[in-house]
Amino acid sequence: MRQRGSTRRNEEVPSPAELPGPICPCRGSRVSPGGTGRLPLPRPGAEGRSPSRRVCRRWQQLAQDRAVWTHVDLSPHRITRRTLWHLVRHRLPDSLCTLRLRGVPRSGGRQRLLSPALLAALRKRCPQLHRLCLTETDLRRVPYESMPASITTLELSLCDIPDAWFCVSPSVPPPQVRHLAIHSVPTFSDHHLLDVSSQNHLKTLSLCGTYRITDKGIQAAAPHLEELERLVLRHCIIGDAAMVFIGRHMKQLRHLEISNAYFLTNRGLVAIVTLEHLETLCLDLYDLVSLGTVIALLQVLPRLSHLKLGGTCFEDELLDKIQENFPHCTISHTL
Repeated sequence: MRQRGSTRRNEEVPSPAELPGPICPCRGSRVSPGGTGRLPLPRPGAEGRSPSRRVCRRWQQLAQDRAVWTHVDLSPHRITRRTLWHLVRHRLPDSLCTLRLRGVPRSGGRQRLLSPALLAALRKRCPQLHRLCLTETDLRRVPYESMPASITTLELSLCDIPDAWFCVSPSVPPPQVRHLAIHSVPTFSDHHLLDVSSQNHLKTLSLCGTYRITDKGIQAAAPHLEELERLVLRHCIIGDAAMVFIGRHMKQLRHLEISNAYFLTNRGLVAIVTLEHLETLCLDLYDLVSLGTVIALLQVLPRLSHLKLGGTCFEDELLDKIQENFPHCTISHTL
């Protein structure tokens, strides 16, 4: 027989001691500092006050304070859809700005964390939600247009997406995403990049561990990314052709990071001399790129103030000499 107060296996409820923040003076419990924290997870169907509100009056005040729960991180807990439904209906405030969730990859049926109906309820309950971060979430049955229209920042990590996920009907307005981060989503490919870039005016784009992004994908998407200010490409199969179209179309870039681009040569690196607004450049150097080409970039990019080099071992004396010649730019090196 299940003991009273026990929870189900997939619905982990953190104790007050697991919550971050200072110690509450009344009972020695931890409270979440101003505006951020982890939301205590209630048992589905539980009535009465949440565990945090039963601790003391101070915790009750915090549980009712809308400013405390503007940024909610549930990603440390693998919750069920039933639990999330309860949170959306009874716990999440209308002032919620950021929500982080962790699902179950390659899940099916009731194990899927999100559904179009749940997202519709979230959109109605939290009209100010602008940042949604999903980890290990199965999105194969969740249309992209069902995402809350208020979202401007979308982060996907280790998620499952279908082939045409970002392709929406012209009659349905998609979310106006300005900041997109795709980390370790192997199905994300060139046509995904084209779809999402052609529908939005992206300001920041981060693609990490997306092995299906190639020079052709960058070439097709680049004309739609002219307002981009921050670009991160890690473990993408790109080379000189991608750099040419980055330099041709993304002239508003202020931050550019290219790592693990083993096919990049001096010809491709020279193509970004047109990025007059570039302030930060993070670059991995391999056998096909010379340090002399990097020095030439320092000479022609007037706003470049941070240069981070990796991939090749350099002598400290050589880097110190370069730093002396370009005092306006901070040069660092990592292996």
